[in-house]
Amino acid sequence: MAPTRRLSEVPEVILLAGILVGIVLLAFIYATAIFIRRRCCPHRHSNAELELLQFEYVPPRHSNAYSLQRSYLRDKIKLRVHDAEAQSLTGDLWMCQVCDFDNQQRSPACQICGTSQGGSNGALNARQRAARTRRQWTRCITDEQTVVWMNHRSHSAGTAAFVSQLTSTSRSCPLQEAAIEVVVDEVSSPVSPLERIPVATRDTMKTVCGEELPGWKWKALLDVFALPFPSKYAWFLRQVENVVKPFNDGHLRLKTDRSALLKESLESMMEIPATALCCTTRYEFKGEPGIDAGAVQREWYSLVAQSFMDESSGLFVLANRDDHSVYINPNSAVAFKNTSMGHLEAFQAMGRFIGRAFLDGQVIPLRLNTVLFKVLVGNPLSLDDVELVDPTIFKSLHYILENDNVDQLMLTFSASEGHGATEVDLVPKGQSITVTDANKHDYVARMVEHLLVGRVKQQLEALLHGLFEVLPPELFVPFDAKELELILCGMDSIDVSDWRANTDATLDLMLSPLLEVCRSSSMEIDLLQWFWDIVASLSSDDRVKLLKYTTGASRVPVQGFRGLTSYDGKLCRFNLKGVPYTRGAYPVVHACYNRIDMPLYDRKQQLEDAIAMLLSSDPTGFNIV
Repeated sequence: MAPTRRLSEVPEVILLAGILVGIVLLAFIYATAIFIRRRCCPHRHSNAELELLQFEYVPPRHSNAYSLQRSYLRDKIKLRVHDAEAQSLTGDLWMCQVCDFDNQQRSPACQICGTSQGGSNGALNARQRAARTRRQWTRCITDEQTVVWMNHRSHSAGTAAFVSQLTSTSRSCPLQEAAIEVVVDEVSSPVSPLERIPVATRDTMKTVCGEELPGWKWKALLDVFALPFPSKYAWFLRQVENVVKPFNDGHLRLKTDRSALLKESLESMMEIPATALCCTTRYEFKGEPGIDAGAVQREWYSLVAQSFMDESSGLFVLANRDDHSVYINPNSAVAFKNTSMGHLEAFQAMGRFIGRAFLDGQVIPLRLNTVLFKVLVGNPLSLDDVELVDPTIFKSLHYILENDNVDQLMLTFSASEGHGATEVDLVPKGQSITVTDANKHDYVARMVEHLLVGRVKQQLEALLHGLFEVLPPELFVPFDAKELELILCGMDSIDVSDWRANTDATLDLMLSPLLEVCRSSSMEIDLLQWFWDIVASLSSDDRVKLLKYTTGASRVPVQGFRGLTSYDGKLCRFNLKGVPYTRGAYPVVHACYNRIDMPLYDRKQQLEDAIAMLLSSDPTGFNIV
């Protein structure tokens, strides 16, 4: 009987050959599984690409040929075959106890308000209070087939509510080609005046753009509104996909200087011809060799959005210190007084930018106050919304309503602007009309309208005008304000378990523990586990920085990490690739492909030091890799 050899006595060549055979076998099994999966599951991404060929091209938003006169039933059927993601997202859901949002089971906290699955204990924070108002008003269809607003939750019962609506004239709403060619006039009011219309008298058959929709279309849109968020988000993606102009029909290349990012971005948005607003666009930074395979586009959107939020832009001011949200600057005209672009043009350019972000499927760090998103979707506004913008004024107005003898407060139908430098009448000759118990409800209603819309009326008009040049307002009807914010801004918190679950890794990283066993090494090497342990130990800010460094984006898509895409909107998963280790080697990041090339370190401390080095460098720019 031949003597038995121990593993350590087996020649190294045989060991390596055995390992190689094992790797090839695993690769074959993996490839076979993928092949079977794609053949058996018609909802996979590869088939979704083929499906695009079945759709007729829908002209851009500005074309007279554009309409939503398609069968919504047909679109609902196609939702089921659009991609696998639409179905997987509609699996097990849990409802938030604060805002009633249906979240994916794997989400530890509500995507809208951040409340944990276990519920909220104690007082609600500013984010939760804002989310709680998202379904305060909803549309419904009466037996007479008319659309009306229903108030489901109000802490200011009896107070007036109003909606903001662009007037519906031949030149007001950018639903026709002629209207889009009009540039906002900086001297007189824009061509689309924004009107304050009481909810009780408002023609609810019209969109925020002033366009009247037929009853069948309202019914179809409200049917989509009633769907779970993942399903109507998939519907939204399909509609947006049909608006984008095919690359071969014309595309844009946008070059921006980092040192003049805000100025050049605003100018670029306004220079785009109306007929090209829905074209595919490639982005470049002047003087940088980076090719836009996704990361340059994501970084451009992120940096431009941040420049809008900066106080020095003059566009916005901090509104609510509790949630750090911003509102339109009433004095924006002063900030743009000595610039080549007027402030209304700047807001129109920003509206176009937001529309383009929806088209490109980008999530951007816009800290806009919830009230602005309510205006975008056409929701009514009331005293409750003042709390979201200025909690102090909200308490003062509530005090007026709840107490008698308010004439002793010596108030008039006027409001101070510009830090008290200017007194604005809320009604004709308002400075001479005293607020009394008899007229205090009217005073509060006028003040609410002034605070939320009146003092920034022209800026809002320009913003809406720019947005609706790119996308039709009907697309926003199925969403409430917080849902629209989620689509545009994504999630600011990073779930490491979700990141890990949606990451691909090469076999050398996956098999690193097995390789060490086969080498009879006493070292315990598990590079993947080390990497995720290190990511989990990072602070929230450092995780965001790592995400931005490796993908070009600072926020997570609404679908989570499985929603990472390349420049063309195709899914592009995060991936880790093992590369041979050489002394002093660091990971190499390919942000355009959401990939890290990771040297095969033999000690965890080496990897930890390498990641720390990445985080200490500037995550912007494409001069390297």
